[in-house]
Amino acid sequence: NVNGGVLQSLLGTLLNSSTTLKQSDLVGTWYFSGSDCIFESENLLMQAGGELAAGKIEKQLDTYLAKVGIKPGACSYAFSSDGTYTATLGNYQLAGEYTLDAKNKTLTMTYLNGVGSTTVHVVKSGNSVSLLYEADKLLAMMKKVPLLGKSNAVSSLSKLLESYDGLLVGMQLQM
Repeated sequence: NVNGGVLQSLLGTLLNSSTTLKQSDLVGTWYFSGSDCIFESENLLMQAGGELAAGKIEKQLDTYLAKVGIKPGACSYAFSSDGTYTATLGNYQLAGEYTLDAKNKTLTMTYLNGVGSTTVHVVKSGNSVSLLYEADKLLAMMKKVPLLGKSNAVSSLSKLLESYDGLLVGMQLQM
């Protein structure tokens, strides 16, 4: 999980980095190490204990992801140099193609033979990569999962996430 120094480092990487992320930076197998969240602006980070909120959000998100099998040892992404990927998300296997938009630091991944796709913000820092959704989009996806959709847990997470505009949440992966 992210502590304050790394949080600010990731924030800087996402917003201010002059280094261009390349497809070759993603190639390899990445393993889930925990939830991650960052704020899209330093102002939000500094407001109302942003770093403490980030820790609380990550802890709650870890709990919910674990309920659908996304936890350390049970989740990984393998990106190949040919633009294909495979993902293990708990008991589910996905495969498809991915496209990196280096300018916008987003990654679009197709699945189900191209029928579905998802786009995430991608941040690489050292030996970790974070795949991050805008908080409202992640909540919408979680509400569609039968196991989570009607739970009080998602309701309380929803209230927490909705209190911060410009919040990106998702998974931190390490090689």
